[in-house]
Amino acid sequence: MGKGGVIALFPRKLSLKKSSFEVIDSNSSPQEPTPATESVFEFGPRPTEVISENFYGSIDVGEEVDRFSISASVGDVMKLSVVATDGTWPLVRLVDAEGRVVAPASSYKSDSASTSGYRVEGASGLVAEVYAQLSFTGTYTLEVERYKSDAPLRSIAQDLLILLDQEAIEAADQYASHYLFSDEGLIYVSFGASLTDEHKRWWEDVLAATDALIEPEFVVVPQGHIKSQMVLEQTSASNIGDGAVGIHQGPSYTWSELADGGKYNYRRAAQLGSITLSEGVYSHASRFAGSLEAGWKSTAFHELGHALGLEHPHDSSDDDADHVIDTNGTVMSYEKAQDSDGDPGFTDLDIRALQFVYGSESGVSIPSPLTGVPLLIESRTFDLSERWKAPKLSAAWVEGSSVQEPSSGLSTKILQLTRSDGHLEIESKIWLDFDLDPEVMNWNSRTGYSEGFHDVLILGNSVTFQSGEATALFELTIVAGNHTENDEWLDVTVYPEYSHHYSAVPEAALRLTIIDA
Repeated sequence: MGKGGVIALFPRKLSLKKSSFEVIDSNSSPQEPTPATESVFEFGPRPTEVISENFYGSIDVGEEVDRFSISASVGDVMKLSVVATDGTWPLVRLVDAEGRVVAPASSYKSDSASTSGYRVEGASGLVAEVYAQLSFTGTYTLEVERYKSDAPLRSIAQDLLILLDQEAIEAADQYASHYLFSDEGLIYVSFGASLTDEHKRWWEDVLAATDALIEPEFVVVPQGHIKSQMVLEQTSASNIGDGAVGIHQGPSYTWSELADGGKYNYRRAAQLGSITLSEGVYSHASRFAGSLEAGWKSTAFHELGHALGLEHPHDSSDDDADHVIDTNGTVMSYEKAQDSDGDPGFTDLDIRALQFVYGSESGVSIPSPLTGVPLLIESRTFDLSERWKAPKLSAAWVEGSSVQEPSSGLSTKILQLTRSDGHLEIESKIWLDFDLDPEVMNWNSRTGYSEGFHDVLILGNSVTFQSGEATALFELTIVAGNHTENDEWLDVTVYPEYSHHYSAVPEAALRLTIIDA
């Protein structure tokens, strides 16, 4: 499974640092929702859309029945409630076109009554009936609530089952109560006080990369803002608990019950979910050429994946576990592997799962309705092309694998080490392990050696690549011989201080042949 990279440059327009903000007049006409391209839901995951209509009448005679035709679509949930003059003991019920009661009154008092929710199964022709148990007279108000159906448009592809919460995908509002959702095309999040400026910048990168993949746009609002769906935090602890280096906590939620015991009208009881990362996230740097930033971001993407509804592939609770797929297949895996392309972001499989739920990015942005708080992608320029791929390490003797002893004094033979095809910004030490021909005599100083006895001066056992350097050199000093001898050899094996910082290292020793002068 390949990994999908995102390369995007967003222009600087506004600053996120403005502390003042206001909501556009709530009486203004709401923007018509835009269908989410390729999403399992027509408009992506979002809270239930409820259409409410009131009817008015009076009860003049006990057992008199008033009837009101109501419209609904298959899959909608209808709920009726009536409030009347105290003492009339009103009742209400929902009847289908053939006169059958499909939702009787489930609760009532002397001045009110209501039905449980009823999910419409067939053609329209529903009628709401209001009547009184006793012969008192009085007026009433009937409220008809229609919870519009937002059921999935298609089934989940087989290979996505290991990542998606199948139960939550049963309805858009159910998904929105558990995970981040489209609030008229926008997802609002907040930075907690525990984040440093660097952490905020990295979170902006992670959110912007995700924004470029899915249809909803991210907006970062001040902590405590009424629209915020999630707060992002950092702790100085080494882990969150039980060894976890990051954790996503979803919001609590509630639902209403249908007459048949089913559920509808999922809604958040607490608006905010949260993601908290610990210092342990930096341990993932080992998969990204030692980059602390990439290690941190890989965990941020993992936890954001949870906030967006992705699950661990090894989760067997829904009978679709995959215990083999590693982090190159999905960022949600616990099977850690050196990253194949240096991208800590979502993989191709992750992207398909996210776009299945939220829709693919259409390129059309919905403006932020908050004065002074722009869309995240409008807040600064983002370069999302950086990668932290582990480089390859190679080594070779400069000018060939043999050297002739100088006729007098000393000469130098250069071993060149090269790192290529990867991230080079991390300082890296390479150890050198020498194996000498029994006839080769070494001295480890430029003083005190003997031309009649010593052949080489090995002045160290390592070289270090400085940050950004592609090459590092080791100088082997060759000593002039004053007597005739056969050719001799010297082997050197190179190995990194941290082997996981490299995607490939020389496996065989490099032999140097020393030819008599």
